Amino acid sequence: MNTPFAENQSTKLQGHYWLSVFWMLVFTILWTAVTGLKHHFDSRHYRTVDGNYYTELSHDVLEGRQMTIPGIQNKAGKSFSPYPPGYPVLLAAVECIHPDPIVPNHIWLHSFLIMMLGLIWVRFLPAWPLILFLFTDTVLELGTYNWSEFSFVISLIIVSLLLSKIKMDKTKTQCFLLLVALVASSLIRYAAVFQILVLSLLVVAYFQKDRAHSLCLFRVLLGYGFFLFVFSVWEWWMAGQVTGGDRYPNTDSAQELFRSLVTETGNQLMIFKDFTGSSAFSFRAGLVAMVILLYVLYRHFRKQPEVKQTEPDLRSSTLINSMAFHLLMMGLGYLFFMIPTRWYFYFAESFDLRLLGPGFSLIWLSFFTFLSGKRKKTPWLALYLYVGFALFFTLPKQSMFDAYQEKFWLRTGPVFPSR
Repeated sequence: MNTPFAENQSTKLQGHYWLSVFWMLVFTILWTAVTGLKHHFDSRHYRTVDGNYYTELSHDVLEGRQMTIPGIQNKAGKSFSPYPPGYPVLLAAVECIHPDPIVPNHIWLHSFLIMMLGLIWVRFLPAWPLILFLFTDTVLELGTYNWSEFSFVISLIIVSLLLSKIKMDKTKTQCFLLLVALVASSLIRYAAVFQILVLSLLVVAYFQKDRAHSLCLFRVLLGYGFFLFVFSVWEWWMAGQVTGGDRYPNTDSAQELFRSLVTETGNQLMIFKDFTGSSAFSFRAGLVAMVILLYVLYRHFRKQPEVKQTEPDLRSSTLINSMAFHLLMMGLGYLFFMIPTRWYFYFAESFDLRLLGPGFSLIWLSFFTFLSGKRKKTPWLALYLYVGFALFFTLPKQSMFDAYQEKFWLRTGPVFPSR
């Protein structure tokens, strides 16, 4: 029978499409609750300047005005928006469909994008790598902020999946959908231009091995380049300049940038973090949690019995490996583009979650996807431990405990009193 899943996916999470959809719905609801709690109990409610600007631009869309930000002017002294229009339009769509005064619109938007991605993902791939990805500290933080980076990462995952499908099937429909996904990612964040580098490398790499595949990607590359040219002309006509804003030479010293890069790279390699309390304790506890998780994964994948693979098994394994490869290409391509860009040009932030998080999150998803191709059975113990550790580290424990004490005991105090 022709089912959405490959025949070798036989566990509860992977064996049946609709059961996989159910589990994605469960973990999406849990993810929404966690990010909602993080947002609610944070003292600043994750408010940032860019987040406020995105909200203002979404209101411009709803009221039919040109998207401009008073106080931000181009070289000609004209007010304009330094952000691409995609993310404010998505926020406006959520506001129009489901205005909610309690849960912020961006959290509803991110949850909807997760569910849509999940419906596509579980049709072709095991669900548990995507679940692990969603509960990494980086993705939880990006999803709680009102930033475009989370939507951008989702679009890059879709691009990676389409690249993997094109490698196997090479249909015109898939090539067209790839072009649409590339355009959508560029409308969400200007940094999507790095995908030209990734596509160019793939075109050259497959030119000798698979001429049809290389030609397909080359046509998509030409279409994407044409869109970027037209979009740049439109920006110049609307705002008087390209890329939404001026980039000035960087004023930070090389030593400061290098220290920031090394520090944030270490942060991104830590799946579990909690900086609401003692950073030293968080670092040690996060390392212990990662060691435990790696040991459980090692026990799960260490030795597999020889099983004769059928044709559907081989096709599924090929798609999983291809997806892991393209996710890795996207993650590394983003980092190789963003690090030199930040090194030379001035940004309001140094190397931090926002600049490096999208690249490292894709690399982690690539790793989890690669592991899923090594064994048919879902690592349930690792999955439960992973989500449990993620909840322990990411939830604002002190703030939640204070609110509990204030409500029921009319007093507040530390969760763990000082010695």
